[in-house]
Amino acid sequence: MPRRAFRRDARGVSTIEFAILSPVLFLIICGGLEIGHTMYVQSVLTGQMQKAGRDLALEGSANVDARIALQAGVTNAVKTLVAKPTITFVTKAYHDYRNVGRPEEYVDTNGNGICDNNEPYVDANNSGSWDKDASNKGPEGAKDVVLFEATVKYDRMIVGPLFPFGKEVQLTSSTLLRNQPSTEQAAAPQRNCP
Repeated sequence: MPRRAFRRDARGVSTIEFAILSPVLFLIICGGLEIGHTMYVQSVLTGQMQKAGRDLALEGSANVDARIALQAGVTNAVKTLVAKPTITFVTKAYHDYRNVGRPEEYVDTNGNGICDNNEPYVDANNSGSWDKDASNKGPEGAKDVVLFEATVKYDRMIVGPLFPFGKEVQLTSSTLLRNQPSTEQAAAPQRNCP
């Protein structure tokens, strides 16, 4: 075959193009499936946590048996979608909604960003000292705001084995509820930082 004819011969070009593009196409499809699966697991986890929040509001978050049953419900829902997940639950009680996930309020009179120099603060958890986490250290009480949080970790299905980085997925969902007002909630005392 002459050289000119060989240059114009297009047979087999589509096979070479497919060989070049197929790995990219494979990664796009697998990545899309992985993202879709992760979004679905997050959606189920969020739905179960919302259900747990509603149920705990009715049962009372201090009811240990109800809390264990709700944790089992969340765990079972996730285990139907993911192989060998690690699920951890955190429950924290706060005096009110504005304290959730925040340090105790204080007046920073010297502007150094630290509660010191006899600056006044609201001891929301009644621990006797200023805390970076305003959650109660003891048992939760009436009208306390309870944070119920679940963290799920699991290995990726498809893309994880192909790449050494990003092998694990971590999803978190939380819900807040307020305990029933069975008794009056004590006011948070005002104290001074050392």
